[in-house]
Amino acid sequence: PSAVQHIGEEAFLANWGVTSFSIAAGSQLVSIGVRAFYNCKYMTGDLNLPEGFTEIGMEAFDMCKLSSVNIPSTLHTISTAAFSGCKFSSVNIPSTVTSIGTYAFSGCGAEQGMVVNIEGNFENGTYIRNYAFKDSKTKALTLGEGRFYIMEQAFKGCNMLVGDLVIPRATIGKSAFMDCTSLSSVQISENVITTEISE
Repeated sequence: PSAVQHIGEEAFLANWGVTSFSIAAGSQLVSIGVRAFYNCKYMTGDLNLPEGFTEIGMEAFDMCKLSSVNIPSTLHTISTAAFSGCKFSSVNIPSTVTSIGTYAFSGCGAEQGMVVNIEGNFENGTYIRNYAFKDSKTKALTLGEGRFYIMEQAFKGCNMLVGDLVIPRATIGKSAFMDCTSLSSVQISENVITTEISE
């Protein structure tokens, strides 16, 4: 029902009978707890988080098979492994997100690959944490005009990532794009700093 505001920690942990999760129009949902749907391995479909939603717990949808997610402007942090292993064909992360957690989208992507667009926060920057997209099926990556802090091994093993990668304003950590063997070229602006930033 639309009046539900919180889904608690481990509420549906490893419940293989859950095959979908829909959020009603006009929903007042503001948070989903740690591991709330962890290993609901038959859960598919679209996840439309409503405006007003503010918190997604660590590993909330880890090991689910969701095909898409809508990230609202009211969500500022995507927690550790929140969507690890999901089957997204595309991910759009708005400029209001300032932190993409460790392993947040690791191993993600549909069989045909995943298109990733991250707008980047202008004021505080967007932190793409260690291993955030590690071994994902990211095939295209667009970084917006905001500031980025791309941490150690954030995109390691994204061997489906092809074409030309443009990095506008960023601090890039050690081995951030290690084993991205299909990239054609990387364009780095004068506003990019390479350093060994890590967690």
